[in-house]
Amino acid sequence: MSEENVELYRQGIDAVNRHDLDGVIAVLDPAVEWIARLAGVEGRVKGHDGVRTWWTDQYEAFETIQIDLQEVVDGGDWVVATGTTQVQGGESGVPLEVPLAQATRWRNRKCIHLESFPTKAEALEAAGLSE
Repeated sequence: MSEENVELYRQGIDAVNRHDLDGVIAVLDPAVEWIARLAGVEGRVKGHDGVRTWWTDQYEAFETIQIDLQEVVDGGDWVVATGTTQVQGGESGVPLEVPLAQATRWRNRKCIHLESFPTKAEALEAAGLSE
């Protein structure tokens, strides 16, 4: 089951990179808790409606959002990933690259918790894993 969680996580990231909100929602539990940090802005949302609102807000602030994964760790019910997120300001057009460290928890083929962290070590700790 855990390899399946890694594949589902990758599908969600691919959907983000295609700007496919429905594809993102497809891998999320209806009651998902999403704690995002993007370009220094933290967002805490719950459920599909919260994700839709957060998504709309992000694309008002950023013209593009692109995630490049570097490592994905299979932790059973948890998936921890690192990489970079490139964004471009909607009004300013200024590009920015920020580190990505996420921990996601999975149940019944759906992500029930997604949280971004400043470092890989913090993401691993949240998932009960260690380096």
